[in-house]
Amino acid sequence: MSAYKISSPRLIGDIGLRAFFQLRKRALELVKSEKIDFVYIPIPSFYTALIGPYLFKKTGVPYGIDYIDPWVHQFPGSNKLFSRHWFSTQLAKILEPIALKYASLITGVSEGYYTPVLDRNPHLKKQAITAAMPYGGEVLDHEYVRRDVRREMLDVRADVRRESRDVGPEDMQHETFNYSTLQPLQLSSTLQLSSTLQPPQPPSTFRFVYAGTLLPKAIKPLEQIFIALSNLYNTSTPSTPSTSSTPSTSLNLSKPIASTPSTSSTPSTSLNLSKPIASTPPTSSTPSTSLNLSKPIASTPSTFLFIGTSNKVKQLAEKYGLWNSIVFEYPDRIPYLEVLKNLEAADGIFILGSTEPHYTPSKVYQAVLSKKPILAVLHENSSAVDIIRDSKAGIVVTMNGEEDLNTLGTRFINDLESYMLWTKSFDPAAVNKQAFEPYTAKSVTKVLVDALNKLIK
Repeated sequence: MSAYKISSPRLIGDIGLRAFFQLRKRALELVKSEKIDFVYIPIPSFYTALIGPYLFKKTGVPYGIDYIDPWVHQFPGSNKLFSRHWFSTQLAKILEPIALKYASLITGVSEGYYTPVLDRNPHLKKQAITAAMPYGGEVLDHEYVRRDVRREMLDVRADVRRESRDVGPEDMQHETFNYSTLQPLQLSSTLQLSSTLQPPQPPSTFRFVYAGTLLPKAIKPLEQIFIALSNLYNTSTPSTPSTSSTPSTSLNLSKPIASTPSTSSTPSTSLNLSKPIASTPPTSSTPSTSLNLSKPIASTPSTFLFIGTSNKVKQLAEKYGLWNSIVFEYPDRIPYLEVLKNLEAADGIFILGSTEPHYTPSKVYQAVLSKKPILAVLHENSSAVDIIRDSKAGIVVTMNGEEDLNTLGTRFINDLESYMLWTKSFDPAAVNKQAFEPYTAKSVTKVLVDALNKLIK
């Protein structure tokens, strides 16, 4: 199966659009030659949803659409008249009703993903079966990683960057950094490296890993978190971001870490860790309007490694003096098992949702199964909040869209304090497996099978 190549200048990038006619032709061939009872179309790519009604009219075979992401959606920039995002939104409003006209099944990772679809297309409430079907997670995948894969972290460098037009995914080799020896592995020569190669952090650091995409509506919450971390670690003044291109040395990363850790018992004063964390969290239910930095939150500094976030993190981290000392980024997507490997090697999992209530990060399920303590920032109405809390797998900082972002940083630091205390007694065996059972791959698959059985009798 081939797709039309991306033109120069780039006019159409969506693979579903560039391969639309090839996919439609091949799908029709398969439906006619094989005994196909149902056609199930996950979106995005959104344009492939239009193959459903085409096949239905040609063959009578029913079809359904799985909303992995909303189709008709207000993207950042959609309100700018005649912009690219404005045209995409207008086109979605035209094409979605066409794609859904004869649909028999509508699914989504949560009800919030397809409820607006039913409101826009009310005939589906009688015509189609609906099912909420989260991604879920597979326990055996994690067991395989623990058993057969070395627990290594990505070799994150100061300026490992890739321009998609210059280097393709097939050229990328996702090398790793071996924490057990603290010796950096060799990177592929196809990667453009800075002259200074810097390991992420010393082994004494509490290492958070965030693995997955970063949505546009997660940027504002992330900025509030970075402002709070910048205040906490005294890396720069948020109102006057650092313009220096030299990475902060607050973790003493001005040169590669020696293979033999320092034996000095004197903590770094640049992180203001002279006093231990308070053992009793604040009792006031009203969030403070300013960060109380008179005492540090933990005796061990924390760092955050973002994987697969497409260079969305670096600029923000540089703005607040966190880059290459507190915050690191490996911008490219990596294979599924590589993600699990990095979760296994982390000390804790960081999850950031969106200011939209319907968004349930699929990374939540793998995080729970990783048996690592989770620190999540989520919309208060996201279904992921209950998943984490009911399973007792982590601590959640909630937000009410953009209405309370001005206090998010303070609340994040307060809950980070509680989180660091909690991790000292965290027991993976205490995670409530029964509460997580509905989100296992087996249970999620059963939801789809039951829906299909109602349609195909």
